[in-house]
Amino acid sequence: MISDGLIITVAGMLVAFLFLGLMALSTSAMSRAVLRWLPEREAPPERPRPRPQTDEIAVAIAIAAAHRHTGN
Repeated sequence: MISDGLIITVAGMLVAFLFLGLMALSTSAMSRAVLRWLPEREAPPERPRPRPQTDEIAVAIAIAAAHRHTGN
């Protein structure tokens, strides 16, 4: 009776081990196939963002515009 239990235990562990090994091999093969036939696209280069104007620049622009508008 104990020997029957040990045989069933070993057979179950062997089936589980074989299934997990087969699953690991198949997922790695699918990963390689996907990377081979559908490679990731390269991201387009990022455009440089314009620098935000500082308060000093904004003030200088406002003074120049007012000076030109009034004609002084």
